[in-house]
Amino acid sequence: MPLLALTDAQSEAALEAADSDLKYLLSEVGVPEEVQAALYHRGYTSVRLFSGIDETRAEVRTALNAEIGLDHTAGNAERRSTALVLSAWETSRTQQKSSDETRAEARAAMVPRPVPVSEHAMLREALENQIGRLRDYEVPAKSLIAAKLDDIETNLPKLEDLRDVASVEDGEADLLQGSLDAATGTFKMKAARNTVTMPKTAEELRLRHRRIGLAWEMARTKHRNRVWLQGGLVEAYRHLSDHVLGKHVHGLQLPHEQKPRWELVLGYEQEVRKRAYQLLRRGEEPTLEDAMRRAISDPETMNLHFVVPLTTSIAASYSSGSGGRQGGTPAKPGQGGAQSPSKGSKGAGRGPKPVKKLQVKTPDGRPLCFKYNNNNKCVAKNCNFVHQCQRCLGNHPKSACNTVRGDTAKAELKEKADLGTTLVMRCIEALELAPDKTVCLWEHPEDLGRARNGTPASVWQLEALRKVAKKRGMDTIAFHQCTYGADYPKPTRFLSDARGLLQLGFGGWPTFNKDLYYLGPLPRTCGHSHQPLIGAESGGGFKTGPTAAYPPEMNLMIASLLFNHWHQSQPTTPVGGGEDQQQHEDQQQHGCARVGKVDEVDSCKTRMATEEDPALELAKTVEKERGVASYPMRGPGQKLFHDGAGLCSQGNRRPAFRDVSVMSSLGEELLALTTEEDLRNDLYRLALGRCEGPPFREGVVEAARNLWLGHLSRRSGVERAKLEHVEPRQPFMLAAIAEHLKIIGDPDWSAFGTGPGSFRTGVPLGVQGMPRVPEVFEAKEKWRKYEPVPWPADKSNYTSAVDNAEAVQRQFRKEEALGAMVEMDEGAASDRLRVAALAALEKSDHSFRVVHDATHNVGVNSQIKVEDQLRYPGPAEIKMAMRALFPPTFILAADIARAHRLVLVREEDWGYQACRTGVDDGGGNSEKVWLNTVGTFGVTSASYHFTRLFAAITRCAHSLLARRDSCQLTYVDDLLFMANGLGGLAAIWIALLFLMVVGTPFSWHKFQGGTRAEWIGFQVDVKECELGMTEKRLRWARDWMERTVANKVVQVEEFRSALGRLAFMMSAFTHLKPLLGPLYSWVTAVDHCRTLQVPAAIILILTFLKATMVPEIARTKVRVSPEVEGDHIFRSDAKAEGETVVIGGWCCGDSHDRGRCRWFSVRLDRNNAPWVFEAGEPYRAIASLELLGTLASLKAFPPAQGSARSFCLSAGTDNLGNRHLVSRLLTTKFPLCIILMQLAWTLHCKDLELRLDWLPRLQYREADALTNEDFSGFSMDLRVEIKPEDLLEEQFKELLEKGGELFDEIKELRRKRKAGVMKSLPANKKSKATDLIGRW
Repeated sequence: MPLLALTDAQSEAALEAADSDLKYLLSEVGVPEEVQAALYHRGYTSVRLFSGIDETRAEVRTALNAEIGLDHTAGNAERRSTALVLSAWETSRTQQKSSDETRAEARAAMVPRPVPVSEHAMLREALENQIGRLRDYEVPAKSLIAAKLDDIETNLPKLEDLRDVASVEDGEADLLQGSLDAATGTFKMKAARNTVTMPKTAEELRLRHRRIGLAWEMARTKHRNRVWLQGGLVEAYRHLSDHVLGKHVHGLQLPHEQKPRWELVLGYEQEVRKRAYQLLRRGEEPTLEDAMRRAISDPETMNLHFVVPLTTSIAASYSSGSGGRQGGTPAKPGQGGAQSPSKGSKGAGRGPKPVKKLQVKTPDGRPLCFKYNNNNKCVAKNCNFVHQCQRCLGNHPKSACNTVRGDTAKAELKEKADLGTTLVMRCIEALELAPDKTVCLWEHPEDLGRARNGTPASVWQLEALRKVAKKRGMDTIAFHQCTYGADYPKPTRFLSDARGLLQLGFGGWPTFNKDLYYLGPLPRTCGHSHQPLIGAESGGGFKTGPTAAYPPEMNLMIASLLFNHWHQSQPTTPVGGGEDQQQHEDQQQHGCARVGKVDEVDSCKTRMATEEDPALELAKTVEKERGVASYPMRGPGQKLFHDGAGLCSQGNRRPAFRDVSVMSSLGEELLALTTEEDLRNDLYRLALGRCEGPPFREGVVEAARNLWLGHLSRRSGVERAKLEHVEPRQPFMLAAIAEHLKIIGDPDWSAFGTGPGSFRTGVPLGVQGMPRVPEVFEAKEKWRKYEPVPWPADKSNYTSAVDNAEAVQRQFRKEEALGAMVEMDEGAASDRLRVAALAALEKSDHSFRVVHDATHNVGVNSQIKVEDQLRYPGPAEIKMAMRALFPPTFILAADIARAHRLVLVREEDWGYQACRTGVDDGGGNSEKVWLNTVGTFGVTSASYHFTRLFAAITRCAHSLLARRDSCQLTYVDDLLFMANGLGGLAAIWIALLFLMVVGTPFSWHKFQGGTRAEWIGFQVDVKECELGMTEKRLRWARDWMERTVANKVVQVEEFRSALGRLAFMMSAFTHLKPLLGPLYSWVTAVDHCRTLQVPAAIILILTFLKATMVPEIARTKVRVSPEVEGDHIFRSDAKAEGETVVIGGWCCGDSHDRGRCRWFSVRLDRNNAPWVFEAGEPYRAIASLELLGTLASLKAFPPAQGSARSFCLSAGTDNLGNRHLVSRLLTTKFPLCIILMQLAWTLHCKDLELRLDWLPRLQYREADALTNEDFSGFSMDLRVEIKPEDLLEEQFKELLEKGGELFDEIKELRRKRKAGVMKSLPANKKSKATDLIGRW
């Protein structure tokens, strides 16, 4: 039987009768059009009918042959068509079942049925096939389509709220919100409203009407059998727009050149739509089009909802004495109620005076008080009207308004505005003409974007200003003036090329959301409480008048900024290490060192002592209780600088902004104890590691101690003998330190007094509670969770301590001689005795680091809760310090000996730190116990107490240095000094001498430096301005990864520890951090396991990481400051609709004319990007696709980098999540993490920083057009060819292949973990991963 033959007319009618979703389904699988027409002709015009043809595939084949003559045995073409129809039939059954379930659930929950993305795309495509291509701002949102489908299915069209008439461009809100029905007590779910603002202009209202008409048209493609939807629905709403916005409503000309209020027009428009739907529901009109036409011409609706309210409002305006003015619109002079001057009055013959229009309502619709405006006569206590001026809406009556009236005012204001514009343009010209070495500073109020009454203009919006700022390499910051001592916030912006500007505020140009409201970089509030400055003073003038003058603190900040720039621009004496220092040492050893004369030495001392900024020596004029600015150093993302000496440390500030202490004169006296030559010799020998003891000449330390104690005694009145006293069991002169801290006003001076719990009487271990010092440390919010120890018990030593018991016993004897331990019988010990286990870790000098396990069995650590959060410096602080001193010329790393053993613990807590070696001095067995009297390595509070102690000592040292160019970083017992010039060298020498004087025990042989030093595992090179990892750390990382990859089995606990070490290493190289994302995901999923096989994707990542762990790659350049591209270099976008996946971008930095800009547009398919389709529908990977577009743009439009400054690339995206992702550079989502790895690796190789700014869709039309393959406006000659297969390097392509398996495994592991069925590998495989982590 041949296929059913149809005429052209029958075929066209059949195709027209079918529902769009069925046509979309059949066309998607490829069913020939003649077969579709035959099915539709037989009445199978909907998915529901088509899915019910029959029950099985065999029966469907029979039905197809019987109904339309499609015989699968007739030939290859018929068999192929049958297969396609069967495929569509199976899909239709699944789709129909899912649709019925969704519809039932939605009706039960009394919410509209949600519209899937695929269905919305199908409806849009069906409509575009009829009327042509639609733009995103025209296409109704899914929420509006869902409402219309619900109206059609119930045959009850409902009135739309114009705020719900959103478009695809406005975004979607696919969320549900719950509410409690008070009447029934039931909890109901409904869809969250996807709202937009009410239309404010005629064109916006016309666009809303078009969206409603298009929504009905799109919904009609699924329900062609609804009679009341026949006709032109879009045309019906166009007639509504023409009527409402025409001359009879919105364009109605009223007396005195007035127009109807916009609120009245919107109210009438709503009533017209309501009347149309009412007529349709009652059956008075057959179609929606007819109902709309009748509602438009309905006189009752016009009279009730437009004519009467309009007439009433005009009459009210006349009766209130406003001269017939409505809504503040002025009447014509001499008409309506405006009195013309009499014949004999002054100025007769010149015509009436123009009067400024008077307002009757505030911009948000609240009525103004007329009595208040008429000579301030309103005496009502609770007046229901707003007391603001009718002329300027200021906080004063109309009678007191100083606003100039009439056309004269307009002319004067225009002249004033023109003068201001001329001044701004002249300033821009001055910036363009200024020499490169000239320092420029531009101050203006911050651009805060849209306000309640509109969007004010701002100089920061001028394209010419941004261009010259980019050309000169200027930085910009925003800040509140109250930060610098003002009594008001007054957001202000600086633009300057002075060094150090970014440290004084929030960097970056102002950014706004799609509605032009301010987003940043300035925080929403300043954190203080101020009186508002809006309005005018009662005596005349505006409240902002007094704020025109800068506060004194701000003047000092500007002066300091400019002087600091000049100071750093002066040539400095280079101080090097390495070969330079070795040559200096050789000269000294051969007797060639210069011996200076007395006058030369004195000259040197004077030069170093007076190297400070004279302008900055002025005393602070603002008291501290008013909130003196702290001028902290800041890094990327406004990260605060922490030098390790507490929040109140002067070391957290840039050198030029540090306070000069009263003790700075002592620093000058200490410096007078040496000469420039001796100073350099002392520091160079330390840098070369040639000192086994203090480097200072004989007598210098004692002389310095006498000077210090003499100063303290004179200033405090305390006898010198008391200051010299050193408490037993620790080395520091705590009494003298306490007086020093008190003199400089340090907030933690009382911790060094004689009260209980102080450093002099013994600090509490913390079992009964820990102190809180908010002036020095932040509050701690997270604590480690310990396993509970219900019954504390003794614990035997670990194998390492048992095997080396005699060596540990000998080491304890030495500790006893230093007062750090006491030995006694167990019975003589205190009641608080808890004998902990010991571990002995052998060090490189064959001594042992004894670890006291205060956690297991004894449960001491679980009872200690440190309340203060300790902040230590890391790679970020190293970079900030190098930039603050740029370029630093000398570096020195130091180490404090026995740091944890330098703090005395109060005697009643000694028993909590008990242990035993198990042997006596002769090697025989012993049951005696050792009690630690000082801090112990392995007790939680030990590092806290030492950090607090040494932070205070460091702050004392800072008080001697004034503003010399140096920085000191303290990481527990590891110190790092950096200096610039001779003044910086002097600061290091003074600090080391002072630390020696107060009793700090240094490991002198561990000092190293010059131009390069190793510190906490990082290698700092000030000569090359580079930061990298030490070879020892890199070797450990390579060895661990190599063994792990070879064994392919890991102990999860050891893997987690190694991952923590890698994360610490990566903190210096943020571009390598994304490689850790999948590792975190995997180790988190298996943290309940003991031993597991390493997945293939983890092996690939470790293999790649191993290749990067070499000095040539694992290092980063530190430059003076990032060269930020103010304007966006490129903008990119991605599109994923069905099988259509496109990424596109254009280099908007080339020109303002897109016809002169480079661009690309690439289509992805299953061959060149199969990973896009592995997750199902490609739209699920839209974030990855948009990030891929960013990567493609980076490769297509590489910037021209400079050499002196690092290059921060600025680009745009419409994905807010990707903006945060790029700034954080870490994610655990797949495949997004792989794309981020490739992007970060590309940035690392090109030495770039990338800043993505979120932009609203309206600013993204060009990139969006490229993803729609609309190239109009772009030149085909400037198209950049991008091959999708070249975007990812081979290792990342392989990671994409293996990553899917890894993340599927992670999901399964998490499921098993919840079910409690996770199993480890057999015990015989555990040995392979033993001790993989190795020594750190």
